Amino acid sequence: MKKYLLPLLAQCATCFLVALAAVLLKPVRLIYLWLTWVLIPLTGGTSAFLLVRRHINPYAAWLLPCPALVLAYLLITRGLYLPNGWSMLLDVFISVMGAAAGDEYMKRIKRSNTRR
Repeated sequence: MKKYLLPLLAQCATCFLVALAAVLLKPVRLIYLWLTWVLIPLTGGTSAFLLVRRHINPYAAWLLPCPALVLAYLLITRGLYLPNGWSMLLDVFISVMGAAAGDEYMKRIKRSNTRR
């Protein structure tokens, strides 16, 4: 259990901290846009890929960044206001792609090991 829980919590914490930085730096428009549209989706996709490579279920790997982002936004704004819903959808899409890429990577490694 600990083998799976710690990487998932690390992914959730990483996505939460990046989203928190994006919301806190909202007055600096260019940094906010860069964090929201580039760094948050890349963090979700990369962490999902790395988790699947560690033999964690792909469904768990791509779902966890979403609640972390929502929690970060809710803690800062103290309400149900999401500053940019489209960037969150982009993060979900890229996280799904990262989890799928990690799953395919693990299948290819397993196939190449069985051929030997």
